[in-house]
Amino acid sequence: MSFLGHARVLAALKLVLLVVFVVSTNHGVGARLLEFANRDNWFAIGVFGLIWGTTLIALLIVAFLPALWMRLFWALPIAASAIFGDLSYSVSHAHLTFYDVVMYWSEFAHWGEATAAYSSFFVLPVLKGLVGAAALAIPHGRDLPARWLFWAPALPFLLVLGLLLKQGGEGTRALPEQYNVFAMAAAIAIHDPLTVFSAEREPVSLAQSGVPLARHVVLVVDESVRADFLRAEVVPFLSAQGRRLADYGYAVSGNNCSVFSNLILRFGGIRERLPESIRTQPSIWSFAHAAGYTTVYIDGQKPGGQLQNGMTVLEKAEIDVFLQPDHIARQQRDRYIATQLREMLAAEDRQFIYVNKKGTHFPYVRNYPPEAALEQPDMAPGESIGESRERMLNSYRNSVRWNVDSFFRELLESDLADTLLVYTSDHGQNLMDRGVMTQCNSSDPHFYEGLVPLRILSGNPVVLERFRRAASANRDRATHFEIFPTLLEALGFDAAEVRARYGPGLLDELADRERRFSYGPVAGFRSREVRWKTMPPDLRER
Repeated sequence: MSFLGHARVLAALKLVLLVVFVVSTNHGVGARLLEFANRDNWFAIGVFGLIWGTTLIALLIVAFLPALWMRLFWALPIAASAIFGDLSYSVSHAHLTFYDVVMYWSEFAHWGEATAAYSSFFVLPVLKGLVGAAALAIPHGRDLPARWLFWAPALPFLLVLGLLLKQGGEGTRALPEQYNVFAMAAAIAIHDPLTVFSAEREPVSLAQSGVPLARHVVLVVDESVRADFLRAEVVPFLSAQGRRLADYGYAVSGNNCSVFSNLILRFGGIRERLPESIRTQPSIWSFAHAAGYTTVYIDGQKPGGQLQNGMTVLEKAEIDVFLQPDHIARQQRDRYIATQLREMLAAEDRQFIYVNKKGTHFPYVRNYPPEAALEQPDMAPGESIGESRERMLNSYRNSVRWNVDSFFRELLESDLADTLLVYTSDHGQNLMDRGVMTQCNSSDPHFYEGLVPLRILSGNPVVLERFRRAASANRDRATHFEIFPTLLEALGFDAAEVRARYGPGLLDELADRERRFSYGPVAGFRSREVRWKTMPPDLRER
């Protein structure tokens, strides 16, 4: 074959591979254009077409750059961006958005677990990415004469980045996945929504009544526990403790993702002004110190002093005792935390204790030992979510029984006479009720992602009876937003002032109103409104 014929074959091969790469990794382009046309939004069509046009030209330029290092310089990030975009679409059936990337970045503590849980979804997107990388990198017979074209592929990246910054993180749906993730990562570097939590906060200004409800005030935040799974056949021990606790039934979380749910709980997020309240208000640690309590944080999830759930170095400085039992095996960590709590609750000093349990985060089968696999068949080690709903549900039940029931079995051997303990979960789970994404859906979450338990425990009969009466009146009406004011009242702050500032607590009468949880990041670009998912009124009938 002549040199010219060889060059034509290589060029044709590169073009075919590029077409396969682009078409297979981008979804809903035609539908997006039709949406703009139906709204007569010709400006949007122009911008959309400009970005797509420059992207296709840029890919052709990369494919025919003269040096291999030049082609690889662009091919690797372009392929990686397409892989992540296509992987997200495969799992969630929705386009990856800027706020999805923010959520994933904020949940970096669980990347390894997520990779294991969704391992089966990686194969096809990675293969598509390799096709794209090969199309751009393989040698060819003809070079582009102008070396300055090396920087031309940056243009669509800058256009997508500019759109993200201009639109407050919105507007990238159905834009080329070859550049979306790349541009979103740069947007986070320029404007990371999580940095707002490092800002200086207001001082504690509420008056104290001087009558705390308990010497030890404890908030236990479980991980990924859905309220409707705390029934007798799953948690028999906890279900038999009805006289020792106040059960608020099905509660609703503040957010469907750990980081923002915990931020709401630690900073007293107020539903009507959520971003502002968690950016500026005093932390629960500040209130506890003002009330004369030692502050304790137990993190059962992260190792080696690493911070998670939006906690900053400034916030950590407010914590007197910071514990991470990472030397304990994953499957035994919640039991160990319960024994540590028992020792702490025997102390004479006032303590406020915040616990992030290890809980039942995916991969569920890793959360319990083989002898605790009572529900069969369960998932095999390394099995991906989505392969079998029956096995997944059995593993989830096994995980809840092991990490919730055993936790309370250990804890309730202690004397709770001087203790008020609030138990909830950070968020619920979508257990293949729709798709395979379990939580943190920032496009259209399933309502089960916000369904959480809420229990109050106390060994003080007077205090417990107050909460039991309130729980009976407020069953299936509570949310995370009532927990912070409850903690402040328990610490001894004036109930009227707390209610005026933060709204009602769990001892107040809660209206039978529409309950909602926020989804997606609750802070970021000022132009973006908080999004809410409304819970159906008949949860117990589902």
